[in-house]
Amino acid sequence: MVDYRRMITSGLSGPILRAIQWLNVVLKDIHDEISDHETRITAMEATDHEHVINEEPPEPVNGSNVNFSTSQTFKAGSVRVLMGRGPAGGVEYVSSPISWTEDADRQGITWAKAPPAGWTIWISYEVE
Repeated sequence: MVDYRRMITSGLSGPILRAIQWLNVVLKDIHDEISDHETRITAMEATDHEHVINEEPPEPVNGSNVNFSTSQTFKAGSVRVLMGRGPAGGVEYVSSPISWTEDADRQGITWAKAPPAGWTIWISYEVE
């Protein structure tokens, strides 16, 4: 392979050589920054995923029902549940995984104790 840098800089000295050396450093920094950016984009594409946010399960919240399904299979450990008496923006209670467990088939949750009748449940999760 031909070393063009050596060919260009051979016989040069003084300000021109320093300018070329400085330009090489700048170009290397730019190259490194572009490579780093490409690596980050590739990593983001590799971990690209879909979320479902504040899905209301189809089962009624009637004070006795403890099983609530999701429309899609979720990634284990990704479920977050909100519960309240109004629209999702007016949440009165944020539940914890102590109150419910993810179903083994990852298509719903089961509560330890039925949520109160008339309340609304919103389930958010990462799609498998």
